[in-house]
Amino acid sequence: MEVSFDTGRIVYKETIENPVEGVGHFEPLRHYAEVHLLLEPGEQGSGMEFCLACSEDLLAKNYQKLVLTHLEEKSHKGVLTGSAITDMRITLVSGKAHQKTY
Repeated sequence: MEVSFDTGRIVYKETIENPVEGVGHFEPLRHYAEVHLLLEPGEQGSGMEFCLACSEDLLAKNYQKLVLTHLEEKSHKGVLTGSAITDMRITLVSGKAHQKTY
């Protein structure tokens, strides 16, 4: 068996120290929804966790699940070095869907 070594690489990851709420918009299938996400630090090595804590009176369950699915599918980058984020819990806490017009 032949073995070789190279210079190696360091994989940087980012996380947060304190909880913060982010507000943004989500546009699945050309339909607009405002979303409020609570970002909280997780235990070291815990990875990413995604949760729902939004009332169905504010945002229908199908939209909540769609937002959560898209959050889970995407690789999120931090703001310091552009590295992947880790050890965080992201919770959908509120939202409001725009009424569809045809």
